[in-house]
Amino acid sequence: GRAHKSNDAQLESLKKISVGTIDYISSETIKKTGDANVATAIARVSGVSTNSGGIITVRGSGDRYIKTTINGSRIPTLDPYTNNIKLDMFPSSLIDNIIITKTARPDLPGDWAGAYISVETKDYPDKLSVNLETSFGYNNQTTFKDIPSSQKSSTDWLGYDNGLRDYDHSKYIQFIKDDGSPETNYHYQEFVALGLSSFLDSLGVTRSNMINENSSDLYFKLGLVRLGLLGKAQLNDPDAIASAISKYNSLEYKGRAVDIINADAVTSEKSFPNTWYSTKRKAPLSFSQTINIGNQTKLFGRTLGYILGFRYSSFVQYDPNSVGYRIGASTNPPFEHGNQGIDSLTQQVSKETNGWSALINVAYKFDANNSLSFMFMPNMTGVNNVKLIDFSYWDDQTFITKNRIYQMYESRKQIVYQIKSEHFIPGPKLKIEFNVSYTKGNSNIPDFKMITNIDSTLLGRWNYPDYTTSGQIGTGRIFRYLSDNIFDSRISLEMPLDNKPDLTRKLKIGGSYLSDKTQRDQYYYELTPGNTIYSPVIQNLNPNEDPYGLNRFDIISVPEIGTSDSIRAAQNMYSLYDSPVNHTFGLSNIKAGYVMVDYSIIRALRLSGGLRVEQAYIFGDCKLFHNYNVPVNDERRITSGGPSVNDILANPSEIKDVNYLPSENLIIKLNHSQTAPVNIRINYSQTVARPNFREISNY
Repeated sequence: GRAHKSNDAQLESLKKISVGTIDYISSETIKKTGDANVATAIARVSGVSTNSGGIITVRGSGDRYIKTTINGSRIPTLDPYTNNIKLDMFPSSLIDNIIITKTARPDLPGDWAGAYISVETKDYPDKLSVNLETSFGYNNQTTFKDIPSSQKSSTDWLGYDNGLRDYDHSKYIQFIKDDGSPETNYHYQEFVALGLSSFLDSLGVTRSNMINENSSDLYFKLGLVRLGLLGKAQLNDPDAIASAISKYNSLEYKGRAVDIINADAVTSEKSFPNTWYSTKRKAPLSFSQTINIGNQTKLFGRTLGYILGFRYSSFVQYDPNSVGYRIGASTNPPFEHGNQGIDSLTQQVSKETNGWSALINVAYKFDANNSLSFMFMPNMTGVNNVKLIDFSYWDDQTFITKNRIYQMYESRKQIVYQIKSEHFIPGPKLKIEFNVSYTKGNSNIPDFKMITNIDSTLLGRWNYPDYTTSGQIGTGRIFRYLSDNIFDSRISLEMPLDNKPDLTRKLKIGGSYLSDKTQRDQYYYELTPGNTIYSPVIQNLNPNEDPYGLNRFDIISVPEIGTSDSIRAAQNMYSLYDSPVNHTFGLSNIKAGYVMVDYSIIRALRLSGGLRVEQAYIFGDCKLFHNYNVPVNDERRITSGGPSVNDILANPSEIKDVNYLPSENLIIKLNHSQTAPVNIRINYSQTVARPNFREISNY
């Protein structure tokens, strides 16, 4: 017979006879509570809590101490900061139950401590079943209110960006700028660009000549004469020279030279997505739609069961009244406001989430003793975050107000493939189970934008936007890409140790192999000032395009620069802070074997336990250093992670461990009643909490 794992009665029965301590929540209960996803549903279990990011804790333990699986198989976390899975990706309407195991067993993976969670997907029904669910949600703080938002791609509603926010990083070319130092020799490059190459050659002028302080000024004035901006008799006339330099710094001369010198860089700048503008939108009703179709039929005279499911959801969260305070104290009495200490902060925060999930589960029964099942589950979630901040702080005893905007879109994708094979050999009553799972995961943040603006009354004091100072991130955009692919396989063999049906006596042996491969890439482009002799251009934007008035500086028009805007382009440009530590990979291979005995000594006393042995190999490194076989501690591995980050020795990280993990579970049955059994459970186990790739790296 087939157990219906979606109802409380079956799971309660499982809890009574379980070797270890377990908790559960069934889809029967979830339907009553109306929880939309696994994260909110599981929080109803005693001892379990969750946060808005879908990360859970069990009995106060979280992150690496929790292991979450789909049908017992590992899937990627899609988050470099945590070891646990964001369960808000999985819709509750496509699962049968969630089982939380709180005590270790040899047949479970050994790298957890607080809880081992298995999200069980829906199984096929006994007969034709069609299930339709539609839900709407209203929140009086959010729904139909104006919320901060950002420009969107045409596929945001499907949970991914179609490329509107993304950038081809291979096309990036750094501007060649005039930083005012003679070593840059920008005037020589400008004269060559303006067609004075032959003239400079006739004078014997080279790039190094113009660096020489004794001659560079003379050669520059001779160039102004050649361009017709200065008369031959005016080489020593300060007023005439000043007038000539003013004309030279116009778009007609210097601007044209900048265009020619930086022709490829201008093209590179133009190709950045022009998505700086913040927007407003009316928050709609939250909405979800689910459909499940399942049945059993005959194929070649054998039973074929299937279930097909699909769910789409869209919801918005908005907090208009966040308030924060932070005091920066100086190191000298009277310990008042320290430099750069933020005194007060208010912000508006919005979060728009769209996503969909599908489920295909097919099982084929070859005969009474052999079956094969296949499960396919794609999940796609896109989250658009916008944060508008107004804050004030003290700087050199001057009270300054600023505003800042953050825009971040994250798309998470998981595609899960699972195969399960079950066999029973009647003679020795041997049960064999084989599971294989492969999950392809991606998390992309195609354009995380940060804009900082100073109060307009302070423009006389500041001649450009607040770029990175004192280690604070100013105005820029970050692109982050994470891929994580996991292969998980398990095999187990179980056989009885005697033929007494009223006593549980069996032996179970098995093994597993898990492989995890991840890659991380990050690109940080900071918008930096070029030649600061040019005053900033302030743009009066259309309120409809910039309803919050945060983008008052012309930094946002950089992607639209043209020939006539070359000086402005040279002033505000993208600088890529790149480093080998921004491009890393990790490999993890865990091999395991176990032996387990479940033995009822007498009817009232049951002992279950055994030993699990795990061999773990975890390795991580920067892709560049690894590809070129740069040795450990080689000075070429000394690198920086970005602005205001100290140089580090980016050595590879490696863990090689063999762990012996015993566990014992003793069950004392005080009452054998089926309706109200009383058990005392005593559990001992040893497990290992392994770090993720980020935690073991020194970069």
